[in-house]
Amino acid sequence: MFNLKKFIIVLIGLGVIICAIYAGNKIYKNQNEQVNKGNMQTTDLAEVIEDDCTEQWNELQNSEQENIQANSEENIRISPNCSIIYETKYEKCGHVSKQYKNVTKDLVNKSERDINNLYPEWTVKEFEPNRVVLQKSAEGECGEHYIQFVRELSVKCRQNGLVFSIDNYVPQPYNEHYDLKEQGIVADYVVIMAYDEHTEGSYEAGSVSSYNYVKDGIKNAAKSVSSDKLIAAVPFYTRLWLETPKTDAELASEEGTEAANYKNKVSSTALGMDEAQQVVQDAGAQTEWDDTTKQNYAQWETEDGTYKIWLEDTKSLEEKLKLIKSDNLAGVAEWKLGWENSDIWDMILQYVN
Repeated sequence: MFNLKKFIIVLIGLGVIICAIYAGNKIYKNQNEQVNKGNMQTTDLAEVIEDDCTEQWNELQNSEQENIQANSEENIRISPNCSIIYETKYEKCGHVSKQYKNVTKDLVNKSERDINNLYPEWTVKEFEPNRVVLQKSAEGECGEHYIQFVRELSVKCRQNGLVFSIDNYVPQPYNEHYDLKEQGIVADYVVIMAYDEHTEGSYEAGSVSSYNYVKDGIKNAAKSVSSDKLIAAVPFYTRLWLETPKTDAELASEEGTEAANYKNKVSSTALGMDEAQQVVQDAGAQTEWDDTTKQNYAQWETEDGTYKIWLEDTKSLEEKLKLIKSDNLAGVAEWKLGWENSDIWDMILQYVN
């Protein structure tokens, strides 16, 4: 006999079980979603933290590497045995000229940074204790083209019965590309201008043409040019120098440059022989013989500063002419006409004839 009451009870029990299973499923899904969401948030946060830390770490590493490199470069210093090579690339012809020079005392123990400050127009290509290479570009053509011009001009001069002479500065590393040896082959005479030892742009006061400057100029030129073709040019002028101490501001502005090695600033004016003598006389100064430069020297003070002058006169020029004669040079030249005094020519003729 069908029992309705029991059937209803079983049906209700099944409904409860189904509801419990559904509710359990729902709760399980929600928990999983929350866990996954939490994992995703944790992962994203970890990525952000990792990205930030990695970036800061890389920045720190790069900064330390730069500091190590900078300190390493500062530790490299120029030694007393260093050679400095100046490389100039000429834009027009594409050639590169190289000039070799032994390091001067003022550059010993300098760093690459110091050299960059001292030579802003040059680029440091190599920097080692015993070898520094500086490089720059220049417009125009190199010395080889100048020499070729000299060769061709010498031919035209001979064809037209002209005497061909070439004026040069005294030999220095920076003018080697003018090739005195080749000039001595193709020219009738090679003239070295044994003056401008100190010029308007010099950082310190000094002689225009001291005895040893002339002596060394002749000696070095004679290595490339035979004495019967070599002429030494002497000055008929000097420079009146005004020397004043630099201010602290001026010294600070020159820090790291060559000018900073000099505590005084100077200016100068070129004077002929008679004019120079008159300036000394008007100042009431006394001259005395400087046996190193072999010139009469005078110095005096004014409210403007200290005036200095190394005179060119018959006595100083005679010392130079003695050198020219003892080295059996082809002759003497002078710069410039009109600056000499009336007694000078008689004395010159005693040494060239």
